[in-house]
Amino acid sequence: MKKLHIIIKKSFSLFILIVILLSLCINFSENYYSHLTYPNPGSSVLGAPGVYTFAVSGEVIEIHADGFSILDENNIKVRIESTEKVQKGDFVEVLGFLQPSNVFKSIKVIRGYKWGNEFLILRSIFGLILLLIIFFRYWNFEFKNLVFMRRR
Repeated sequence: MKKLHIIIKKSFSLFILIVILLSLCINFSENYYSHLTYPNPGSSVLGAPGVYTFAVSGEVIEIHADGFSILDENNIKVRIESTEKVQKGDFVEVLGFLQPSNVFKSIKVIRGYKWGNEFLILRSIFGLILLLIIFFRYWNFEFKNLVFMRRR
């Protein structure tokens, strides 16, 4: 009877945590554009009529005196006019607008390095391993009662 009470209590706690997590996810998805740091694509640039911002992203394939060219996810070459210093092979996200000469004028450039994501994943794996080692040094899991017990 006592074991059933503990399982019901744990199940209820898990249910409450899942409801809280889902409500946070729904709140973020409904208010996505209000959480953005940069203007959302499609908004008017500085109130200029007929001039709208767009976002493009891709790998830098050429460097020019007045900017650079990227190859986007659809394998389309896009020429970007920018003062941002980038290197060939970097992944960039550019917020800007298209000029009449079919050159993309940047407002904001976010630069990602080639090795950035791999380093982030590797760092996270090492952190998780260290956390598990420390946790299981002081705690063990008792399968009979489905609880973590502190080691003595």
